[in-house]
Amino acid sequence: MNLLNNAADAAPESDAPQAIEIQSHWNATSFALEIHDHGMGLSEEAKLKAGSAFFTTKTEGHGLGLFLANATIERMGGSVRLFNRDAGGATTEIILPIAKACA
Repeated sequence: MNLLNNAADAAPESDAPQAIEIQSHWNATSFALEIHDHGMGLSEEAKLKAGSAFFTTKTEGHGLGLFLANATIERMGGSVRLFNRDAGGATTEIILPIAKACA
């Protein structure tokens, strides 16, 4: 939920109807969720520090949402990656392993 809120917060006010886009895809071994925002993209500082405890770009943020989401996803064997898109905005990509069914 924190990752969705972060993306929505990045969207300009005038872009509210299309504030974020969510895409997913999967294969036999992993599930990927991509959250695309339409904001200004990640600053150089945010690229370096995003996911660190207590780093925030929000005036009322505490800098723990992305940190906790990342820790939880990594504990499940997954990963979180943030990057700017060439067309503008940023993407948060979450990759989670798909557990094999026990025989």
